[in-house]
Amino acid sequence: MSVTIDALPATKFRSALFSMRARTTSREELGSTPNMAAVRSNVTTPSVVMGAYCMTAVRHNVMESVTANIFMVVVHVLLLTAALAIVALYGYTMFSYFLRFACHLYFRRITVHGVNNLPREGPVVVCPNHPNMMIDVLLVLTQCTHMGRNPYAWAKASMFKNPVAGRILRALGAVPVYRPPGKLANQDVDSEKTPEEIAAATRHMFEDTWKVLHLGHLVVLFPEGTSYTLPHMLELRTGVMRVATGFVKAYDTPITVVPLGLTYFNKDRFRSEVSLEFGEPIIVDQAVIHSDAFSTDERSEVKRLTEQLQVDKMYLTLNAHNFESFRVARTIRRLYCAKPLHPKDDVHFTQQLVDLVEGKLTTKETETVYDHHSPMTIIPRSPSLFT
Repeated sequence: MSVTIDALPATKFRSALFSMRARTTSREELGSTPNMAAVRSNVTTPSVVMGAYCMTAVRHNVMESVTANIFMVVVHVLLLTAALAIVALYGYTMFSYFLRFACHLYFRRITVHGVNNLPREGPVVVCPNHPNMMIDVLLVLTQCTHMGRNPYAWAKASMFKNPVAGRILRALGAVPVYRPPGKLANQDVDSEKTPEEIAAATRHMFEDTWKVLHLGHLVVLFPEGTSYTLPHMLELRTGVMRVATGFVKAYDTPITVVPLGLTYFNKDRFRSEVSLEFGEPIIVDQAVIHSDAFSTDERSEVKRLTEQLQVDKMYLTLNAHNFESFRVARTIRRLYCAKPLHPKDDVHFTQQLVDLVEGKLTTKETETVYDHHSPMTIIPRSPSLFT
């Protein structure tokens, strides 16, 4: 390997040449030396000095390169470890806030009421209605996370067949549910398991849910069992109250069941409005489990608790026999109200108008629609509509 002098740094070359000259004996000193061969053998020539310096420089550069590469590898490993740690600790929250941003991007307005009805700690089961498929799930999960609770949820097993959807659902804390057929035609069967396999999977699912609740977490359960496009809620299944009573029996700890009403003002339209209202909580405790009614007929008591939950949820949602009743009620509301109503008052007033249209309320009852927290101004523009 040949290295030219020009390729070497000037300062290093001068120091090497100075060293060479210092070790070189003058011609006069060489002539007076008795052993000329010995002296000449100790003389270092410029080529030897340059070769030794080049080898030293090459070794130095190689060591610097190896050290730099090792340092970069260590830095990348540390950065990757830190990134994985951040994802592990805050990944769910970050993903939830991204989904919350997406929801606020899709809806022009999202209003939430009754937030004080949701406990900030302890085992809780939140029970929303299910009129808009995955949008319901995203709204409820992101809102619960925003309120400081990391929710878990059940999801029908068929949704986990897609690998991508399955990973996302599990990341959101979803648990697959293998559902038996329901009474209604639109409650589909999404499992190919035998009834015995479904029963075993259901027992395992209940036990896992109780463990999650025992850790003080929140679980979101849709008691209707499926999404719907009807103008009213479906009949509730008993799964929610079976979870609640089974948890109290297994861990001797009370649990809170919170009904939640979702109301879409136009769910098929981009930039529409949606309202979420948390209802009065239902406490299932040891007194319920140890009552005579529960001890005598547990199935009937669970059904009674489910009916109570359905009544509470009916108050938080819009329900009619058909969509025509909704259209008539909203037309009356536009004619009857002087200005737009608050979303919560809008839902309750529209429901009373639906009940009036369907013959469930009298005119006098409808005219007394006031909320003592935020009273509405209702000006009858066309009284003949109600006579």
